[in-house]
Amino acid sequence: PRFPAVNRDLAFVIDKNCRHGTVESVARSAKIERLVSVELF
Repeated sequence: PRFPAVNRDLAFVIDKNCRHGTVESVARSAKIERLVSVELF
């Protein structure tokens, strides 16, 4: 590749009633071409 890969960490403040699985499924369903992994903590 012309440019090296870049890792990004994103932080979001969400409602405490929002479930872990919901956040993950929304991120994955966005079908972002370069999104390699989703890790929630």
